[in-house]
Amino acid sequence: ANWSITSADWELLPQGTNYFTVRVYDLAGNSSTIVDVFKILKDTVPPFAINTLEATEGPFRGTINLSWIVPNDIGSGFVEEYLIKIATYSINTEEDFIKATTLYTTITPQPEGTQITITITGLDVETTYYFRIKCRDIVKSPPNPYYNWSEMSNLVSCRPTKANVWINEIYAYGSSGSDWIELYNDLPYNVSLENWQVLYKNDVVWTGTADDVILASQTFVISGLNLDHTISTSVVLRNPAGFVVDKVVYPVHNKDVSFARITDGGNYFEFDPTPTQGYLNYVSTSIKINEVNYASSEEFIEFYNNSNSTITFTGFIRNSSGSKFKFTRKFYPYFISGVDFSSTDEDTGLTYNEIFGTSGLATSDFVVLENTLGQTIDRVSFEGGTKLYYNSDGVLTTYTQSAQANLSSPQTIGRIYDGVDSGNNISDFTIYPQPSYGRKNYYETLLPLNTIYYPTNNTVLPRRFKFEVELSTDYSKGVNNTVWFIRTGGEPDKYSPHIFKLNEFGLDLSSYSVIQTVINVASELEDVDGHKLSTSTIYKVIFNTENEYGVSQQIIISSITYDATIHNVVLTDVSLPYANEEKYYPIIKILLENSSPLWSNDINLSEIKIKFLTPDGSELTTQQAKDLFDEFCVIKDKDGDGEFYQSIDNETFLAQMVKEEFNLTNGIQQIVIDNIDLVSPQSFATYYFVVKISSYATTVSPNSFKVKLQAVTTNVVWVDSVSNVEQPSDIVDTLEISSPTIVRPKKPPIGTSWPYNIGRITNVNNVYQSFNGNIYAFYDDGTVVMLTSTGVVVSSFTASSSCFSPILSDNFTGETGYIYFGTKDGKIYKNLASDVSQNVWIRQLSEEITSEVVAYYYELPAKIYAGTVDGYVYKISTGAADFWTPAVQISGSVVKSAAIDEGFTQDGGSGVSSLWWGTKNGFVYRLALQDGNILSSTQVPSAITTSIEYDAGFYNRSLNSLNVYFGTEDGILCCRYGLTLSSVPVGWTDVNLNSKINNIAFDNSNKLLYISCDNGVYKVNANNGNIIWYYPTRSPVIQQVFIWKEPYVYFVTLEGLLYCIDRDTTQLQPGYPILLDAVPTSNLWYDFLNGRIIVGSSDSKIDVFKE
Repeated sequence: ANWSITSADWELLPQGTNYFTVRVYDLAGNSSTIVDVFKILKDTVPPFAINTLEATEGPFRGTINLSWIVPNDIGSGFVEEYLIKIATYSINTEEDFIKATTLYTTITPQPEGTQITITITGLDVETTYYFRIKCRDIVKSPPNPYYNWSEMSNLVSCRPTKANVWINEIYAYGSSGSDWIELYNDLPYNVSLENWQVLYKNDVVWTGTADDVILASQTFVISGLNLDHTISTSVVLRNPAGFVVDKVVYPVHNKDVSFARITDGGNYFEFDPTPTQGYLNYVSTSIKINEVNYASSEEFIEFYNNSNSTITFTGFIRNSSGSKFKFTRKFYPYFISGVDFSSTDEDTGLTYNEIFGTSGLATSDFVVLENTLGQTIDRVSFEGGTKLYYNSDGVLTTYTQSAQANLSSPQTIGRIYDGVDSGNNISDFTIYPQPSYGRKNYYETLLPLNTIYYPTNNTVLPRRFKFEVELSTDYSKGVNNTVWFIRTGGEPDKYSPHIFKLNEFGLDLSSYSVIQTVINVASELEDVDGHKLSTSTIYKVIFNTENEYGVSQQIIISSITYDATIHNVVLTDVSLPYANEEKYYPIIKILLENSSPLWSNDINLSEIKIKFLTPDGSELTTQQAKDLFDEFCVIKDKDGDGEFYQSIDNETFLAQMVKEEFNLTNGIQQIVIDNIDLVSPQSFATYYFVVKISSYATTVSPNSFKVKLQAVTTNVVWVDSVSNVEQPSDIVDTLEISSPTIVRPKKPPIGTSWPYNIGRITNVNNVYQSFNGNIYAFYDDGTVVMLTSTGVVVSSFTASSSCFSPILSDNFTGETGYIYFGTKDGKIYKNLASDVSQNVWIRQLSEEITSEVVAYYYELPAKIYAGTVDGYVYKISTGAADFWTPAVQISGSVVKSAAIDEGFTQDGGSGVSSLWWGTKNGFVYRLALQDGNILSSTQVPSAITTSIEYDAGFYNRSLNSLNVYFGTEDGILCCRYGLTLSSVPVGWTDVNLNSKINNIAFDNSNKLLYISCDNGVYKVNANNGNIIWYYPTRSPVIQQVFIWKEPYVYFVTLEGLLYCIDRDTTQLQPGYPILLDAVPTSNLWYDFLNGRIIVGSSDSKIDVFKE
């Protein structure tokens, strides 16, 4: 039978176990009793409240572990059910408890005293959660659901675990089987990955084994995968309990990049062009991005070393475009460095703008600083309208920690406190109105402004350059006291920017309120990274100073161009073997070449130092120098022909030190340049160190001297004309100059006006003296001057062109009172000899006359001969009429003078009636005097350079050999039989003089030839070509040797020396050589009437010296 009790009956039952005895009756009233047939346990007492509840971070991200100990239960003694409440507020009252969210979870009942732990998942890691629990035993008392529940447990709260085992980086761009997934464990303990799984496209692609363990704060790479980058797909990480520990969706991409968290375990993803398989994505170091200028055309990323260690860092910067830029920088403790628009990638050689584009960084972008492993060591993000990062769902999302984007130049973003990094750009960075590249962002005091006097804007710095700086205060305790050179144009500089520490630059940082001048040679000056400035590069210069109290305002100098050119100097010994008293004597030619580009600075000679020695090598004393010299001079080669002339004017003196100023120290005299002569770029200037010999130098002891310039010393100093800084030069070898012989020279005749100077610079081409003593001078500018024997002008004439080769009719044409001469433009003039200003006639030839104009005094009636540039030979009468019609043409320009045999001899014998002339083509022609027919010719390999000399035997027919003599450009003295020109006379051998032959003087009475050559004078036997003697000279003997004043020969050299030597012994005669003031350009003439030698020079001067 079934029995039940009513509520009223239940209420009558006492708490605890109630035993029931059953007595039964039948209809007859009989009964039967059964004692303790059943019992009823009345349990109205709930379990004790849980007071051991604990909430701790769970095993992975978003989880909390709840644990407690099963409490005691009076009655049934067994807790069967738990009511778990969770809230984001504190659960303080029953009402709070009821309103809180119930967590439904299956918990297997455990005996009293057992600890129970459950894991709650899916929680927000940034939220604090509050928990309380009630429990009840096995006896439930419906219908009241809250009946028999215990009191609330103790209140606990906790934030979920932030750490996790993350999907940290996914590489899906590899070839088949080469893709990989990197996990990261930021839990504080190692995690076994046994039975963990990775799902790709919902398929398990990897299951962990017992050997797979991911260490705390480390990565674990799952490789050998085959992922597809052309689709967007999820990757899921699941633990052995089946919980999804992490899930990442990577987007479609077509570049060789990974999809990686920007910080290990962080919320934001990017496409990383430098995957870091097996390495942390982010590692913090002391090198921080300190300031970013992304809004101007002169972008920069400034770095700061926030440590007390010196670090040489090699790494990359990159931005959202995926471009990366490699560089190396040295950081001293708390030092600033940078990469900017001027920088060059050290691997590829590409410039900053070639890598990041012409616009550089975007106004919504990020800058990442990476090490060589590709790990981020710092990142600054400035996100504007363009989102920069993805979330774990592969969707671009807003970055909530961005620094300010969309700035306008000149604004920059920079850390508020240099090098301080909380990891949150929005709080670490602020906006600065002006860039402060190279200077600290934070300072307590703005110090007084420094002053840079040099260089200024738009300055060219030479190889050795100066800075003139006045510091405003003591900066000796500052760190970032630097000067930066940042390329802005010109030639490339792959090491820009250059950072120089000011103390290494030469400045005394403790010295202030005084102007400091520091000089550096950039080729020897290395910046903090070990590099040097680049030549022809334009820089912006930034001057930074700081001390323990603050910083000073930056000084910026624009358009500083560095020129590393080493200029060239060539020192040449130009001393002569002879010097004349009271004459300037050249010793050294200084060729100073400004090798700089055209945009650079001028240079100028500054000083020279010369060591004087006695002939035996002792150091010359000051007094000895005063005895030998009147002046020490530096003279400019004014006309630029590289030759020194005695005709010095005041404009050519750069320095002129008189003997009262001499002060030799150890034989060395310093000569400072007084008159600045600028040498512009890509040009040169020639100077001479010259001494003026005293009027009594031949009478003192020593009566000569030597000069020496030591090698590898600053004997010749030049400076940059803008900064006046001495410039380095190539090493100059030792230059020793031998002792000259000092001569007291012949003087002009006393009581005369000699020398005569026309008053303008022009060559004297010829001088000529008539029988009455008048002297005629013919000039290169077309002037003809007639002078008395004392040098007084009688008359003058101006021809149309350079005039030369006079013929006095009294001597050569049988006429009286005329003078003929030719001009370069092809004219022959006939003027009165008594008054040269009076012209009789002018005959115009067809072209330039290249020969001398000649006549032969025994050809009567007289004829005038001339040869032209195209080989025409003219024969005209004294009345200007053509004798040959037309003119005869031979091959080559006709040169020098012809040899003429008029057809008879003095004793009545017959001649050959011929003319011989040479040409530049190497031909010698024999022409018939009557009609100009070419009778014979010969050609030699080189140009004819002399007049033709003919052994006609006029005075003694027995001597008439009919031989012709001529010399060539290649130095061959030739002799040919005059009639045929094809044969060499018996006994003669052509002579190789190894130097250009300039002319020949023939003493046919003695059968002697005197040869003017570039290397000296030769005396040669005309019968056989044997050299009798050779007189060497240092420069060419340029005119015909004058041989008609026995027993001497006279000649002049290109360097301006007039010699007189004995024609037999070659002994130099007293008073010779005479040092002329300029290059002798005329013939030599000897005035037999007055015993004087006459010569004209390139300075328009006619010198007359009394024998």
